[in-house]
Amino acid sequence: MSQLNFFITRDETISILNALIDTNEVEVFIDGSFENERPEPITQINTSIESDYFTIWLKNEFREPKGLKMNHGVNKDRFIFDYYKDPIIQVTDCKRTSSLISPGRIFYKAGWIEHDELRKKHKNWTAKVSRSIDKRLNKLNNLWRVSDEVKDWVAKGGALELGPGGIVINKDNLTAMGTIIK
Repeated sequence: MSQLNFFITRDETISILNALIDTNEVEVFIDGSFENERPEPITQINTSIESDYFTIWLKNEFREPKGLKMNHGVNKDRFIFDYYKDPIIQVTDCKRTSSLISPGRIFYKAGWIEHDELRKKHKNWTAKVSRSIDKRLNKLNNLWRVSDEVKDWVAKGGALELGPGGIVINKDNLTAMGTIIK
């Protein structure tokens, strides 16, 4: 399992996802559960898409985007991809209010895909995507990353919440966290 937690703007989320779409290596789906077994990918993300959750599928010649039908729980009678066996990255966007941002993340399981060649391709691809996003961001501490735009927003009075109901970081308590934001 790998995960990268971050604080970024909505425009930055859109930019990252569109850059991935532009590589033509992936298909991006809105949400993580779908009405159809074979959901339709989107070709461009814009501000009119209100979802905070996206699934990125690595295109390959071994497996097509096909969901598993759920028979129970919140996704009953919907379809989901298997995050153990499918070549995906799940993206949860940050939650934002006028004064607070809660974190977003990318999440994936690496090494569980049954097909040897696809497993290796997925492992390399997820590491590449994670590194490319990580490089764009500043290290808040070992677990959290923050963009320059969000860093500036915090300096002007905004706050970051480390998970729902978690520690709130603002310009007054940043030095206690040992962060790079000033």
